[in-house]
Amino acid sequence: MKTKTTLFISIFVLLSLFAQTIFAASWPTQSTGTTISGGLPSGYEPSGAVWHPRLNALFVVSDDNIVSRMNIDGTDVTSWTLTGDLEGLAIADSSSNYVYVLNEYPYAIYEFDFSTGTRTKSWSLTGIVPAPVISTSYGLEGMTYISSEGLFAVGSQETGTIYFLSVDTSVSGGSVSLVRSMKPVSASISDMYFDPETETLYVLYDATLVEMDTSGTIIASYTVPGTDQEAVTLATACPATTSTIVIGSDRSHTFTSYTRYPVTCPSEPTPEPTPEPEPTPVDLDTDDDGLLDTEEAIYGTDPTLADTDADGLTDYQEIMMYGTNALSSDSDSGSVSDAEELSNGTNPLDGTDDVIVDQNLITSYTIDNTNALVTVYYADGHSNVVNPFPGTDSILVGLNYDNTVLVVTNGKRMKTFQNGAQKDSEYISKYTPSAMTLTITHGSSSDVVALQYTVRRGTSTTMFVLSGTNLART
Repeated sequence: MKTKTTLFISIFVLLSLFAQTIFAASWPTQSTGTTISGGLPSGYEPSGAVWHPRLNALFVVSDDNIVSRMNIDGTDVTSWTLTGDLEGLAIADSSSNYVYVLNEYPYAIYEFDFSTGTRTKSWSLTGIVPAPVISTSYGLEGMTYISSEGLFAVGSQETGTIYFLSVDTSVSGGSVSLVRSMKPVSASISDMYFDPETETLYVLYDATLVEMDTSGTIIASYTVPGTDQEAVTLATACPATTSTIVIGSDRSHTFTSYTRYPVTCPSEPTPEPTPEPEPTPVDLDTDDDGLLDTEEAIYGTDPTLADTDADGLTDYQEIMMYGTNALSSDSDSGSVSDAEELSNGTNPLDGTDDVIVDQNLITSYTIDNTNALVTVYYADGHSNVVNPFPGTDSILVGLNYDNTVLVVTNGKRMKTFQNGAQKDSEYISKYTPSAMTLTITHGSSSDVVALQYTVRRGTSTTMFVLSGTNLART
């Protein structure tokens, strides 16, 4: 934020921006705090800050074109020069190496790769967010990322309006659309921070910090120590009930941390009570296969295993129904198990008629979209049920080139299954798509799997090469 000297502008701002009084409580933590900006370049003018939870690091920005990273105590400082009128920071994906930087005017968002120290992408907000009326110096002053909605939020210094934007960050200059806006307080915004731990939006109105939800409902407000505050962020770690808050002032050219700032973390769910163990029944058929333990002792089978030879037939079925050897999975030594022979219609006691059928070969499948279950039927007669994404109610399913691998997606992950067992799982997106299309192009020994999906008005395509049961992103 710059200091304005024109009397007309000062009067206009006082009348239009501070028409609503903010009733603020006293600062809820210690009033002095700890200055942590001693290692920053000389003359640093704070204009934004954001906490990086994965790195346990603080990123800050100066409106004289400097982006910096440091520890929460101000040590281990690294700074980079980035051209622009820089006024805010946000992190959209803490697993990446990107922070997003707001340019006050002309309105723009920059993607900055802190692993290389370079600006990698940019998106213009001109024509999407209304231009300032008073002066270009009263442009956008704060930015944050609303992780619960996948939207960027930017704040106008001139009007106090907060704009929620959908930005396609997959490509530089990608689509940007205004989703909604709100003006909870008629005052000048100097910075914002959305805490993903508590899903609370913190808006800094110069000397007042207002806590609210993303609909604009105010939760609390506090008078912030110092003057000309330009930056705010929190290092929250739920389930702790307090956090460290960092405030930046461009008057004193300092960042100050305050401990024991009160936060409200989501309540932990009450664990289900541990059920009492059922009493052990008095049963002479320990493995419930139909043969009494005394009979199993006579036949030499295991009274604790229903299928001693693990061929898919119970000991009772082998001995009492089919006359096969319950101690050998292939009674006729014809290279096909007894259960497979019965399924194939061959004689499990005649080794000359054995036909080997690939147990992974899928003949058909059905989808229960109510519970997102897939029932798979195989050429050897058996079937199984796959529950690829518990709790999901919409999935797409396909097969590989030789019908031995099941491919399933819910738009957020892509998984492969063979004979009921999961073989691979690849990440696509953290958001549930509103629409998606799965296409599998078969080759002679591999497949190309393509998923087109729509998330928050943006459509993307993710592609994999499927070799065997393994997915490789292309």
